[in-house]
Amino acid sequence: MTHSEEVEWQARDEAKREAERLEREAEEARQAEESRAMDARIAKFKAEAFQKERRKALIEKMPKAGVPRIYIDRLKQGGLDDREPLRAVRSDFGLILVLGGAVGVGKSLSAAAWIEDRIADPDEWEFDENRRTGEGQWYWRAGKAWRPFHRTIPMWLSAADVGRLKIFDQGAMDEVFKVPELVIDDAGTEPLFESGAGASTFDQIIVARIGNLLPTVITTNSTPKTFRERYGDRVADRIKGHGRFVSTAGPSLRTGRRGGAA
Repeated sequence: MTHSEEVEWQARDEAKREAERLEREAEEARQAEESRAMDARIAKFKAEAFQKERRKALIEKMPKAGVPRIYIDRLKQGGLDDREPLRAVRSDFGLILVLGGAVGVGKSLSAAAWIEDRIADPDEWEFDENRRTGEGQWYWRAGKAWRPFHRTIPMWLSAADVGRLKIFDQGAMDEVFKVPELVIDDAGTEPLFESGAGASTFDQIIVARIGNLLPTVITTNSTPKTFRERYGDRVADRIKGHGRFVSTAGPSLRTGRRGGAA
């Protein structure tokens, strides 16, 4: 083989190897793209399954949390986006938020939306899968801990419910103290007794939940002044120190007229 032939053969061999290398790289790129596409399809499937599971849980758990059906049905209609109470519950209000003041402006409805948001928030969920069986359990964030979702859900209490709580019923009080999210609706309408039992129960709930670092939303037709007069300086000061009192106003959702302070 002459020198020129040898050079030509080496050139053809290098070209062949280069072509084979490019072909391998193209195949690896194709396989990688297929793998990414498969991962994307799996992620989409899991996301869709998650959304269905979340929506199912939302529908099931909202009434079990105690949210009145009228608010669940009303939330489906929308129309709260520009309302001050909704902006307040979706803000970083700290540990306690009191929606007070005007009548019929969507305070209770916004509190229901807050519970809906928390149940529907993927950051509040975790799925622990058994790799051997492929089965698993949904968990719900309760404070700093994760608990099985079916066991720990937000709680909605009317003022009348609070009035019926007995401070010596430790089991019932502990449940209120430790539930991950709590709404107390229409505070100020529960009966207060000469002994101060009603205000004392309310006081214990607020103090315990702040101590447990668990969020609470309260709706009331009271003003900051009448709220303080009813529940005392201790409760009012803790709310001021660990949350917000938002006095709301605006057109009434019930009549279309502008709501006023109660």
